[in-house]
Amino acid sequence: MRSNCRIKLTPFFRDHYYSPVPIYDITVPISNELPTWPEDPSVQITVWRSLSSGDAANVSMLNFGAHTGTHVDAPAHFIEGAAMIEALPLDVLIGAAQVIEVPDDMHAIDEEFALSHCAPDTTRILFKTRNSAFWSESEPQFHTDFTYLDLKAAQALVERGIKLVGIDYLSIEKYDSPKHETHLALLTDVLIPQEIARRVAPTIGAVVAPPINYALSYPHVGFTGLVHIRIPTFMALVEDLCIAFATSGFKRIIFLNGHYDNTYAIAYACANAAEKLAKDVKAFPVNYWDGMTADDVAEWSGLKNGLHANAAETSAVMAINPALVDLDKANAEFPPFPEYTIANTGAVHTAFFFSAPGSVFWATKSGTWGDARSASADKGERYLEVSVRSTLAVLENIENTFKAMPPR
Repeated sequence: MRSNCRIKLTPFFRDHYYSPVPIYDITVPISNELPTWPEDPSVQITVWRSLSSGDAANVSMLNFGAHTGTHVDAPAHFIEGAAMIEALPLDVLIGAAQVIEVPDDMHAIDEEFALSHCAPDTTRILFKTRNSAFWSESEPQFHTDFTYLDLKAAQALVERGIKLVGIDYLSIEKYDSPKHETHLALLTDVLIPQEIARRVAPTIGAVVAPPINYALSYPHVGFTGLVHIRIPTFMALVEDLCIAFATSGFKRIIFLNGHYDNTYAIAYACANAAEKLAKDVKAFPVNYWDGMTADDVAEWSGLKNGLHANAAETSAVMAINPALVDLDKANAEFPPFPEYTIANTGAVHTAFFFSAPGSVFWATKSGTWGDARSASADKGERYLEVSVRSTLAVLENIENTFKAMPPR
């Protein structure tokens, strides 16, 4: 991204297209002289065919890395198996943004500066810094002392509800950061079911598709920084994916769910799509915890251990990527549930949580349901192993049920 660009496109009519406002191109022009990140491939633009040489057309050949010039970092940039760039929702990348100008003497954008300059309703921020001048040097070179966003500022922006952050250089975090924590703080947390899917896939011969990064969180309405989509939007997305995967030839379309609130909506969306699918195609949700034994539940979940941001979930994330967890901020909180007189509290859960927006905000101060303070990567690996066995058990029983039914 470059903020001192002189290119300006003014409003015009052509082929029924009209731009009601000026469009500013802040991208960095790509050329053979463009600096790249150390050890990344350099830019190579060569003439492949040319009219001057008697060819029928001018054709250039481009060779450079995806981390060149103005670019977007996908979660897969730093997390193995995470979402690729094509899986990012376009509505995150397109829309109104706030440009924050950073003083030239500030080389690290800290939490105080970021939050004090962030407008109340902003969801996208672009930082304009001294880095912009680097692109206009007569002899461009890579600078290791570029202005960056520090970790606490990144975490604070996530908590504030910011869903896109841009800066005018090749990285948003300090040069030579060993853990890439600033990048990781800005990513969407779909890690647990994605990791389970990755481990289950070889056993059942499945392909793991990019995750659905935004889903249902209406019970959490009230907490700062909540980003979620409406139930009809979510169901429409799931239904369209069912049809798209079926059209591509898949016979089993499994939505491995990691967030309880999604369960019914996924099932109903699959039901809506069913009439548009071939009879031998089945689409359905699976909660990765549904096949756990009574001993597993007693150890990892249930009313006693909690179901949200508890030791199990926190440990699993630590096992997948420990840089994403700051245990110093771990807490313990449990909703003030009464003593229940029924063994199956699912009906109560449906009435209180599924049917009431803001129910988690009502029941807890922090959003935590459990005690994450004892979390560890070792526990997380054990929990992931339990979850893989649980998922495989559920899938086996589902498939056996399909096979047992008489033909119709």
